[in-house]
Amino acid sequence: MTVSTMGQKSNPVLVVMAAGIGSRYSGLKQVEPIGPHDELLLGYSIYDALRAGFNKVIFIISREIEKAFRSRIDQTVDRHCQHVYVYQELDNLPAGFEIPPSRQKPWGTAHAVMCSNDVLAAPFGVINADDCAVSMNMWGFTPRLILELQKRFSSFLTDNSTNLLQPEFYPPEVVNQLLDEKRATVKVLPTQERWFGVTYRQDRSEVQKAVLNLIHEGVYPRFLWR
Repeated sequence: MTVSTMGQKSNPVLVVMAAGIGSRYSGLKQVEPIGPHDELLLGYSIYDALRAGFNKVIFIISREIEKAFRSRIDQTVDRHCQHVYVYQELDNLPAGFEIPPSRQKPWGTAHAVMCSNDVLAAPFGVINADDCAVSMNMWGFTPRLILELQKRFSSFLTDNSTNLLQPEFYPPEVVNQLLDEKRATVKVLPTQERWFGVTYRQDRSEVQKAVLNLIHEGVYPRFLWR
């Protein structure tokens, strides 16, 4: 799915949302080995993106997972493409707003994308770190979306001011607002590909089998990052 808010052409950037702790998985699923040589599921998504013409990857992570995440990524992706790290932090708020004392969870995926403002100046795709082939949250945007996210995040905080412990700020909500205001267009790109994702720990074995099948079919090499 793509959203266009202005005309612009250049090499796209891949934005990977990887800040979540994975409470339903009971562990750091972003760095769980999936491939036959301990490849990450995220690695296959990046491999696909590089083949499709993306030339840079922005990883949105949290400080809590930084050491474990970077130790895996820097061993593989570092040799194959430019990449940078951005931190999604609770105190990344507009002027005049403060973190509620009991708030612990991140502000949501739209906030995560917004945090990449300083390193994002090209059209970009957004995916999750724990999905492969076709992400359930795969979007294409132009940089102008960042300005909309910043503006609407302030509105989100104001609208939820009486209860800021749980609400999260999501891209589809912003896209729907822009559509209602006739300030954006959306194009849905159909695909025959299957989606593979890891939400619960029991999902891992099924995704491992699916990746092996794709390797046997020649979609991916046996050694992903040689």
